[in-house]
Amino acid sequence: MTPQTKQKAISSTIKILIAGIVIGAGFMYFLLPIISPPAEVTPAADRGYFRTLHPLLTNAKDSIHIVMFELRYYPGYPDSKTNQLLSELISAKERGVDVRVIIEGGEDFLGEDFIIEQKQACKYLKDSGIDVRFDEWDVTTHAKLVIVDDTVVISSTNWNYYAIEKNNEAAILVTSEDAVRYYERYFYDLWDSSEDSYCEVESYSGLGESGSDESGSGESGLNSYPGNYSGNPGNYSGNYSDKSGNYSLNYSGIPPGNPGNCSSIHEILQNRGYCDRKTVTVSGTVSGIKKKVSQAGNAYTTFQINDNTGNTDWNLRVFIFGNLSIHNGNEVTVEGKFYREKQVGNYKYQNEIDANRVYNSTRVLR
Repeated sequence: MTPQTKQKAISSTIKILIAGIVIGAGFMYFLLPIISPPAEVTPAADRGYFRTLHPLLTNAKDSIHIVMFELRYYPGYPDSKTNQLLSELISAKERGVDVRVIIEGGEDFLGEDFIIEQKQACKYLKDSGIDVRFDEWDVTTHAKLVIVDDTVVISSTNWNYYAIEKNNEAAILVTSEDAVRYYERYFYDLWDSSEDSYCEVESYSGLGESGSDESGSGESGLNSYPGNYSGNPGNYSGNYSDKSGNYSLNYSGIPPGNPGNCSSIHEILQNRGYCDRKTVTVSGTVSGIKKKVSQAGNAYTTFQINDNTGNTDWNLRVFIFGNLSIHNGNEVTVEGKFYREKQVGNYKYQNEIDANRVYNSTRVLR
């Protein structure tokens, strides 16, 4: 081999090596970022959800980000597993962990009790310095997502008594950089579109009931409604109060009702404090019908039921699931629970019946 031939061979070899290095570097640059270490996957079910999640929260170092459809706090049951999870969030906040929670703010179809109980849990966390937000009003957030440092927990489990301690539920824990990156972006997208939560729960005075407890103690299942009910059953002319001030129970322009009765529209309006959260049956004329479908796919109907005296100021709002075969001007009877004031997300509805049955003289409409 002549010196010139050797030189050409060496030059070709160097070029091949350089090309190999460039190609290898390109491979590393473009492909390695999408190749992550294998994910560590841990399945959990039923009571195993708490046993797996609890130590994750206890040992959290940097962040805990939660999206939860239903979140409950049980003041009368401090050792419940749900309360233990909330306590771990508070402890994590106290040691410097970034703790943020997004919860469902409620839509009409979820009902007043759902909102009240969400607010209880919200207030408990916010009073301890934890950032809590309600989701966007017109979207139902049904996710049950917990991100703790480098682990994502996806499950069917709400943070309430039945889901954690009674129901059949499924969960999976994924320790993966890719999974954390993906769900952290998802979390912050929801966080940016959510609203800083107003978690105060109104306190009512005057005769009333909470849940199924007519004595006013406010116990309903494991939840207690933080209302303080008092009053003389023979006196319905006092004031009730809530966060926005005092309101007279005497509804201007409405003829006196029979104290203690909730059997007609004008009696309910006259005795709103007494009738609040009671099951009522009233008859009247339909107006203002609206038939809608919620973001969650639930059909519902709202309308006004007017007193048959002809005064359109004496009316109640009616909410019921389903699209009713009903028309303005129909005479109907409505059965359901009356709410003096019902707050759903940022919206307040006054003098509403959440109906379970609507019928006319010939048939049941729903």
